[in-house]
Amino acid sequence: MGKLNQKYPGRFDGFAITQLESLHRTIIMPPNRVRYLSEIAETIRDYNRWTEEQAMQANKWQALEKTREAMATNKEITNALKDTIAETRTALSDESRRILPNGLKW
Repeated sequence: MGKLNQKYPGRFDGFAITQLESLHRTIIMPPNRVRYLSEIAETIRDYNRWTEEQAMQANKWQALEKTREAMATNKEITNALKDTIAETRTALSDESRRILPNGLKW
């Protein structure tokens, strides 16, 4: 740059330097999307965690229903299981309850 200014005084003062500096600051991704991929990964991790929790609750609900069926002759146990079954069913989201069969006879 110095040689150009010596050969052509005043013609390249500041212009080329500004041009070069702007080349080094090329924006690849807009500032509001810098965390775009990490946001997607975080959303997927949260969804996977949620579905694992829903699956565990559904399995627990099924096990309690099977236990209640197996103990149908013992009214004391079946009555005790009713509250636990209701709590477990309530822990499931509306969407999970909607897609699961009502009787849970898998």
